[in-house]
Amino acid sequence: MIGFMKRKVFMLCLISLVSIYFTIIAHCGANTPVLWLDSSSYIGSGVRPLVTLQFADLNIDSRRKDTVNVTVCSSTDTLGITLKLEETGVNSGEFTGEFGIINTKSDNIKKLLKVMCNDTITVTYNDVNPRTNSSTAYTRSATWKSSTGTVKLLKSSYTGLNSVATVSINDKDLNLRNAYIDSAKVRIYSDADPKGILLTAYETGSNTSTFAASFRFSTNKSNIGDAILKVDPTDNIYAEYIDEMDETGAVNVRVISTSTFQFSEAVIKTSASKDEGSGCLLTITINDPDENNPKVKDRILAKASSCNGTQEMTIRLEETGTNTGSFKGKLLLNDEMTTAKSLRVKDSDIISIKYIDNTIPQGGTAEIIKDVKWTYIGTLLKTDKKEYSGYNSPAKITLTDYRLNTDDEKAEKIFVRVTTSDSKGLKLELKETSSDSGEFTGTLYFGKTSKTSKGILKVVDNETITITYTNPKDEDDFAECYATWSFHDGQLKLDKQQYTGNNVPVRVTLNDRDLNDKPTVKEDIRVVARLKGGGSEINVVLQETSKESERFTGTFYINGTGSNKPSLKLNPGDSFEVVYTDEKTKSGRIEDRIQSAVWGGISKAVLTLDEKKYIGFENIMVITLNDPDQNRNPSEKDKVSVQIRTKSGLTNTTYTLTETGLSNGEFMAALTLTDKPNTPTTIRVAPNDEITVNFTDKGVSTSATFTKE
Repeated sequence: MIGFMKRKVFMLCLISLVSIYFTIIAHCGANTPVLWLDSSSYIGSGVRPLVTLQFADLNIDSRRKDTVNVTVCSSTDTLGITLKLEETGVNSGEFTGEFGIINTKSDNIKKLLKVMCNDTITVTYNDVNPRTNSSTAYTRSATWKSSTGTVKLLKSSYTGLNSVATVSINDKDLNLRNAYIDSAKVRIYSDADPKGILLTAYETGSNTSTFAASFRFSTNKSNIGDAILKVDPTDNIYAEYIDEMDETGAVNVRVISTSTFQFSEAVIKTSASKDEGSGCLLTITINDPDENNPKVKDRILAKASSCNGTQEMTIRLEETGTNTGSFKGKLLLNDEMTTAKSLRVKDSDIISIKYIDNTIPQGGTAEIIKDVKWTYIGTLLKTDKKEYSGYNSPAKITLTDYRLNTDDEKAEKIFVRVTTSDSKGLKLELKETSSDSGEFTGTLYFGKTSKTSKGILKVVDNETITITYTNPKDEDDFAECYATWSFHDGQLKLDKQQYTGNNVPVRVTLNDRDLNDKPTVKEDIRVVARLKGGGSEINVVLQETSKESERFTGTFYINGTGSNKPSLKLNPGDSFEVVYTDEKTKSGRIEDRIQSAVWGGISKAVLTLDEKKYIGFENIMVITLNDPDQNRNPSEKDKVSVQIRTKSGLTNTTYTLTETGLSNGEFMAALTLTDKPNTPTTIRVAPNDEITVNFTDKGVSTSATFTKE
């Protein structure tokens, strides 16, 4: 019997060994190295070929990433370099590594392989059999060739000396450094300067292989330091790039891009709309890019004359900024005589602006003329609007009269009188906008009482406002303008059109400028909330959000309890309304502003967990509550509380769920299950436990089990 048992055990062991042997043989036969490159062909020195080897037998250490060496060579360098591949992840059995391309000498330390145009790159992995000490070579090949460089001027033509030209070079052979900005050389020249200038173009981004440089134009000599190219009034310009090697293997290939340059023709513009205007001041702008000298604000001269004037006067215009090519100046007008500062015009006249453009596209010079039909008004008085509404609303008043500018060195002031049909009005101060501007401005406000020191005019109803300026030296010299004022119709708004849940807040907003009659304090206003169609009503106090804001906000609650007051009692489906009695309106009648909404009752709360069974400490439990009633503030993510307890008693704590979006009524929290003391983001559980989540506000709960493993 014992002998029989021994033979049985022996046979079982033999069968097991044979099975293991054949399993190993089958595995070894199936698990062969797989080697590849990320492309079958590469172009340019900037490429970094990626080598991948899949071979599970090389996954020796299950605790860390393994490495393996391969050989990379080229037709030019048959010895090549040794490249270390690293496992992409622990136990992945996949190994990767990359190398660079160079056209001088291979570098085993920097992992750069020397190649020449149309070379073949070969990667070799030698798999050594430890039993026979023999090796099998696995290879993968790809081709490499140089990149053909290109150069391009980004525009086919450039106009004006303030133009900025950009040249772009694209050549993958110049992307020599990975993650760095490389550079290229490009020569810019013209028919006027065949030698030109040599510019350094910088890569637009690391590894883009695109390089850019900019330059300007001048009729003087070229300047490499300022990247300026000399040109004639009409000229051809060229960008030349020397490609050290193109894709055919040709060396020092000359690549050229051509464009043209021409002078611009000056354009005169004025402040007159559609070449017609009025007043005593005309603003003139001359756009002449050819008069632009880089790095400085230039000046030009123009002439002005009128049909009434017997003399021309010179206008000095200054460039609006360095390199803008746009020049601006002002022409002062009077009806007496032409001076060095002012041009004489009639009440109705034609003003001619003349400018000699010395750089026109055709070559030579040309006189550029702009005629403006003009009505002379010695004193121009105006308001920024024709209609105003509401207390404390500002009205900007402007008076233009250069004759009032008696001191060129300082900003002066004048006074105007502002009146209504029902009041004597007030005296308002206007200040000159700057010394020697001849333009004076001031701000008028509207209120229940006039306060000259603060520029507040008393208004009581729909009013016509009269602003009058009288020259203190000549009472016959005066100007008037008019505007109207009326009360402002208030605007009432609720934050929602439908509400659900008890204790839900209703936020009310009122905008009414007529209420802002005390700009130094925050004011209050009362509105009424009531059941639509009649029934109970409550008063709601709205408070101004800030001084002079003209915006009032307040809150009441539907079926509020505790401190949630004032409260409006409603039944599900009830419509309610908020009423603001607007006593000051444009119509002059008292009007009610009404906004309505519906209370839908109490919604059903749905509480869920993402799993019914959780396994392992550090697992995440996701709690979701859907309840529109908890969406208290539509402009913020609201929060709710749930009670979580475990059967083991290790946790009995309140946790916070946060709304996942604005006004969506979905609340969520992700909590970690742990064996350590709980925190606001963790739940302490026993190795075998049950977790219960309660939303006590609506008496709903849900549960799940937990096991350690």
